[in-house]
Amino acid sequence: MKKIILVPILLLLVVILLNGCFLVDSPNNESTKEIATIAESTGETTNINESEVEITTVAESTSFIDKDAIVFSSTKFYYTIVCPEKSTQSEIAQLGIVYKKMTDISNSTPAVKTDEEYHGNTYSAEAPEILIGHVSYPEVQEMLLSLSYNEYGFGVIGNKLVITAWGDIALENAVAAFNSYAQQNTVNGTLVIPFGYRETGVSSAEIFTSLNNVPIFESGKIESINGLADGFTQLTIKETNETMFSEYRTILSLDGYTLYTENKMSDNQFVTYTKGTQTVYAYYIPYSGTTHIIASIGALLPANETPIYTKVRESSITLFDPEAGGKTSGLGMLMQLEDGSFIIIDGGNNTSAEVAQIYSKLIELAPDSSNIIIRAWIITHAHGDHYGAFIGFSTTYSSLKKIKIESFIFNFCDTAEQTQYLSGGTGGFDTVRSTISKYYPTAQIYKCLTGQVFHFAGTEMEILNCMSDFVPQIIGLERSDADLTNADGNIQSIVVRFRATATISQTIMVTGDATKISIDEMCQRFGSYLKSDIMTVPHHGWDQNRYRAHGGTIEFYSYVNPSIVLWPDGKAAQAKKILWDGTTGGDWENNYYLINSLNVKKCIVSGGNTVTLTLPYYG
Repeated sequence: MKKIILVPILLLLVVILLNGCFLVDSPNNESTKEIATIAESTGETTNINESEVEITTVAESTSFIDKDAIVFSSTKFYYTIVCPEKSTQSEIAQLGIVYKKMTDISNSTPAVKTDEEYHGNTYSAEAPEILIGHVSYPEVQEMLLSLSYNEYGFGVIGNKLVITAWGDIALENAVAAFNSYAQQNTVNGTLVIPFGYRETGVSSAEIFTSLNNVPIFESGKIESINGLADGFTQLTIKETNETMFSEYRTILSLDGYTLYTENKMSDNQFVTYTKGTQTVYAYYIPYSGTTHIIASIGALLPANETPIYTKVRESSITLFDPEAGGKTSGLGMLMQLEDGSFIIIDGGNNTSAEVAQIYSKLIELAPDSSNIIIRAWIITHAHGDHYGAFIGFSTTYSSLKKIKIESFIFNFCDTAEQTQYLSGGTGGFDTVRSTISKYYPTAQIYKCLTGQVFHFAGTEMEILNCMSDFVPQIIGLERSDADLTNADGNIQSIVVRFRATATISQTIMVTGDATKISIDEMCQRFGSYLKSDIMTVPHHGWDQNRYRAHGGTIEFYSYVNPSIVLWPDGKAAQAKKILWDGTTGGDWENNYYLINSLNVKKCIVSGGNTVTLTLPYYG
């Protein structure tokens, strides 16, 4: 749900002249013209069938001006159509649909404007206006607070005719309901809507299923409602603060929700509440004033306490060699836990050599090679140089009863919206999902979320970054210079940090293919909280001034300030990535800074050898 204002000035003039659109004066008339023009040009984009919309009619009283709404007569259109100054694509489309319907049935031309003049000022409560979407007037807020997240409606509140819903899809339903009502109730060229009249309905869209019983966050400004795949739906709410977040926690408790976990990372707050099978995961990001609410039904949650176990090993981490299979880069890591079980991160490329080295290392390190337990296989993102070895491992070794994979952890937001620009579409996601389904049908699948903590034997893993953090940002549109014919999707990479809870604690950050977008966001959110002892360099150390190669930054490396750097790359490839020419802002400057200007004691490149480090490791 992207907020836009378009600026095709010449087209504006042509369209306005051809259509005779009357524009109300506003502080920024150009902005108003743009909205009006887009409205007319998108007026036939709806796919909602008005006759199929189910509605509930409610007559309500209000303390405002007690009179019916005469929208238009046979001689004049009395109401001005208003949409938000920064409208979403859906709001603009729905404005166009209402505009066209009103024009068709009234034989008049409605005036169109935005709510720009209201921001920081006053507005005319007496002015007769049709408010579409999330217009920033109090009448819209009043209507919204009477609706659940999955509902939509229209109605007369004072001199305003409000057509709104919390989400874009439901707004389409609201507009269809209003247009149907207007068509059926226009008599002799006149449309009159009784004072206090209101129609509401429930959207059947799948995106709202998990929101059915989620209490409304009554403050802030909702930016979007988006599906995250796997039955998860996210609300992104701007202009919030800690007090609002605390009040929402109280609302959840009063509504019968029980606190399951809470976590604080720097000054960012993360909470999980449950009510039966319903889960509400909410987190507040102070620097941006953003609150995310993620709802799901029946989703698996990380255990909220450390498992009981017997220590049989010191924890260790293994970095696998991509060159074993003839590849120049790839990420494959293995972590052995104190109870002798394992966690695998990605795995590397789907080559027989890379697959074999995973199996060999499991056999080598397992206390009992006839009973190998992989507690979790983590897939940072759906790129073949990361998940490929998992595919090969599954087809080669899944039939061995001595190896058991208990769970998988990832954050795939592979909706149609998010994958529309990816060069491979949903291919990578589908491959991972189908492989799990085919070879490990009983394994548990966790959709990890930023701020969650997973507890293992002698180790805990916290999630620092996920693709869902950036929704409604669409993969491929995160940069203005993105190549939409070949969007690489590294923004989807999760970032995790292990904290080995031995006598001497040590932290290991695994960055996957985190790009500069993710890196900058983590810096803003967490700052010095990012400090870690061991770190994999983001995106194999790519650090060039071109779109697909932006990775770690000087700011990020300064915060993390690792003693040990793990570089998942071929030796020759890595050697080129530290050859900075001394030009400020030049290629490889950030890598040079990491290795030469901080406190790095050792840089271990994966190419050429598989390395196992027993923790704590100091180089």
